[in-house]
Amino acid sequence: MFNFFYQGIACASVVPNTPEDRRGLANRIFRGLAPVLARIKALKSTNRPLYRVIKWSVNILLLLLLLALVVGVVHVLGRLV
Repeated sequence: MFNFFYQGIACASVVPNTPEDRRGLANRIFRGLAPVLARIKALKSTNRPLYRVIKWSVNILLLLLLLALVVGVVHVLGRLV
């Protein structure tokens, strides 16, 4: 079971060595998010209050998504038992 999850993580984080190599899902997502993250980092030095609002909004959203995932898994497992 550990190897199954490890293989999934390894496939998602594949880094291409040449242009024709395939790119992992995590790297494709980060490639799209990198410019956004750079703009937010620049915003930190120019407009700190807006930066904090964005930072807290994203963190709270991630926590709510994690909570929803946990509740969904508990619900599915509860139906199986």
